[in-house]
Amino acid sequence: MVAWLGCAQARELPLHYYNLAQLARVNYEHSLLTKRSDLINSYYNYAIATYEDYVRAYNAFYGQTVQKAVAAPNSNQVYLALQQDPGNIALNLRYAQLMEAEGTKFKALLAYQRALRVDHNNAAAKAGFERISSILGPATTKELLLRSKHDVDNGKTTTNVNSTKTTLSFDGGFRYASGASGRPDIIPRTNSTILNASGSFFDERMLGKMHDFRLRTDLFVYGDLYLRDRDSDFNRLSLKVGPVFPLANNWQLALAPFGKISLLNYERFSDTGGASVSIENLQGYWLNKAEFKISRENFSSEFKGRNAAEAQLSATLALYSLLQKGDYFFLTPGLTYNNARQDRFRYIEPAISAQYEIPFLEKLLFRADINYFCRFYDDSEADVAGKRRDSNLISRPSLTYKGFIQEAIDIVGSYSYEQNWSNDSTQQYESHSAGVNLKWNY
Repeated sequence: MVAWLGCAQARELPLHYYNLAQLARVNYEHSLLTKRSDLINSYYNYAIATYEDYVRAYNAFYGQTVQKAVAAPNSNQVYLALQQDPGNIALNLRYAQLMEAEGTKFKALLAYQRALRVDHNNAAAKAGFERISSILGPATTKELLLRSKHDVDNGKTTTNVNSTKTTLSFDGGFRYASGASGRPDIIPRTNSTILNASGSFFDERMLGKMHDFRLRTDLFVYGDLYLRDRDSDFNRLSLKVGPVFPLANNWQLALAPFGKISLLNYERFSDTGGASVSIENLQGYWLNKAEFKISRENFSSEFKGRNAAEAQLSATLALYSLLQKGDYFFLTPGLTYNNARQDRFRYIEPAISAQYEIPFLEKLLFRADINYFCRFYDDSEADVAGKRRDSNLISRPSLTYKGFIQEAIDIVGSYSYEQNWSNDSTQQYESHSAGVNLKWNY
């Protein structure tokens, strides 16, 4: 009889702690309305403590793990409170936990970053950020999230719950290249020491009060200065601006009209206009991105026979943490059709590229890029029997030392090898280049 009573009382313990956790949840939700951080923190900590008591009681009796936080406030309520007080650490941590429970890890990562912006030593925010980053992968956090842990730790700010920070990067350096050219298929190749510089601006933010609609802006500027042959100086400016829409859970649709202009010896070489549509994954899925792009490129009068409309389809496949935590591998097959004005410049181009990146020894980062494509032209060149065929291979290993100067500037050493095979003897070439760059990210 005593044993039976003890068992009955034990059965009541999970329910008792569950009721306490539910009451703590209600009190916590009421505290959000006060906008007093000290009061909110107190009720938040109590709600977590009562929930953990409930979990321990449940596991002790049933021997199972509770999967979701029953004491969790409603995510919409926490979101509304965050709009009023985006710098509140407790609210950001709670919102991140709720987003994790709902499977929206991209939003969870943003919330952990906001908490780190206020308190870069917050253990819960650091653990959450690192956990979600390892799941999403470095490419997602770099190109879609747009906010590195280094940036957050150094106090770069955002102004909205769903906004992402603006990122700026600049790099400059030099390289020596044999057979170098800004457009090897058109511009004559030369051996030269080259000074190079580039800058990029990437911004993605929520517009107005639309909860999930965002505007993405991507600007890139690049320039090569050939010390031996100034007629080969090549510069490029490109801009993409377009909306980003949510699709199913952890997927989004990006539309991006774009324009690009290229300069040869500081005079117009070509200009390109077009649009792209892409489907992007935010959750570290094996299909990271699928993109379709259409464009038209118009050349200066000297090369106007190459004026062309172009269509391109590609998909990026991703694998994360292959050899160790933090590394990633991308494989991108693609197909391009270039409908040039003159038949001899018209081609179809299947291509594939691979990229692997791995951090080691705390501040070192190794990266390797390999690109391969074949071009099947519609017509023959003057000295080609039959239709022209080209194959091209580019390999680019690089090593980065993070925080080379005051933790904000990295130094990058790189080597590049390019080989082009063709049944047109004038288009067979190989090129080697090696150089050093300094890169600053803001």
